Amino acid sequence: MAQHFFIAVFAPEGWPSSVAPEYGRYQLWDTIQQVTFFVNTVISKQAVMKFHGVGDPNKTPAEATALEMGRGLLATIVCMVVATPHFTDLYRALPRIFRMSSEVINAVGHFIEILAAIFTQVVSFLYLGPALCLIAGTMSGAVRSVILQHFAKGGTLPPGKDPDFGDISLKESNQDKAGKIVGLCVGVALLLGFIGIGSGVKAEATSLERSLEWFLVLTIVHLPLAVSSL
Repeated sequence: MAQHFFIAVFAPEGWPSSVAPEYGRYQLWDTIQQVTFFVNTVISKQAVMKFHGVGDPNKTPAEATALEMGRGLLATIVCMVVATPHFTDLYRALPRIFRMSSEVINAVGHFIEILAAIFTQVVSFLYLGPALCLIAGTMSGAVRSVILQHFAKGGTLPPGKDPDFGDISLKESNQDKAGKIVGLCVGVALLLGFIGIGSGVKAEATSLERSLEWFLVLTIVHLPLAVSSL
């Protein structure tokens, strides 16, 4: 019963014959690297809360809202540059290169988010981080669609039956959600057990320094995993 539910939620309909043989290997490594990605997301989120003024009595919710809306607006405008037809053609022609590029850009974006909380006087860090993360997300989404189409077309289906791209995309999304759940749980445990959540200026500074160290370590792990999934 449990196995049937697991396959129904995470495996494409008709798996394994409905997708290319390399689909399983790709999804295994992709899910593992998703876990490390979301662990890093928890770490960088701590920095985001820091420069939004959490714990600072001189900051107001209105200021935090204005800052976040401004960051999101600029990131969205910049992101549209990589969502043009020219880039779409490049994603189809060079999916491996852009898949890896998106992972690197995303790691840099989260790294800058942490730097923004440490070097608060550098205003450009506040806006560059989310812009890079959104660019990476746009590139990754487009490239994933290309890769999933490849897996769907590489399957062995009965005559007259076409690949169900919607079902394959849904199962890909479910696999990412599973990686997110595990990654967030590990990230919170790491935050509570090793990075620290103490109050006070000194404790916060120490926590951000540890966040930076753990982020770099996990990034070194994350990027090779992304390569392995290609």
